Amino acid sequence: MFFHRLAAFALTATLATSAFAASPVASGVKRLKELFTHNSTVKTKTQDPVKMLYRFLYAEHAPSEVKEMKLVTGQKKIQTDTAVAGILTAAAAAAEVSNAWLQMQMDAGVDLDDAAFKDLAKTVREMAKAGVTFAYDGLAQNEGPTPYLLVIDPSTHTVTGFDLAPSEP
Repeated sequence: MFFHRLAAFALTATLATSAFAASPVASGVKRLKELFTHNSTVKTKTQDPVKMLYRFLYAEHAPSEVKEMKLVTGQKKIQTDTAVAGILTAAAAAAEVSNAWLQMQMDAGVDLDDAAFKDLAKTVREMAKAGVTFAYDGLAQNEGPTPYLLVIDPSTHTVTGFDLAPSEP
């Protein structure tokens, strides 16, 4: 009887670990880190996406800059070189990520892969379904204004930033 319980516990633990490792959020963040420059991660104590966004902004910018920023919601495009932070729709985040990836492929002279393009958009949509909020930091700079995507994951209290137009080293 003991071994049956032990085996059931081991199976449950294995399934739980596999589910966590394969979660849409964890795998999506990993995929974005593979494709884009990952500049910053901020841990917060809150699970409120707007408060998490502000915690990120205060970690990245001077308090006086953040106080002057405007927060907008339902955005369909990342704004750059502006004192605006925005919450993106899932569709907008998918389009921004996919288009940035396509631009990188074209700039590198690589043949475009339609399946990879569609898969990347699907990954972003799955992250949104799993509870991620997407946002942007309009003040982000990388040798000039840059589209800076924020992945806000309330389940892990984490905001991860990605430069969607990284400069060449």
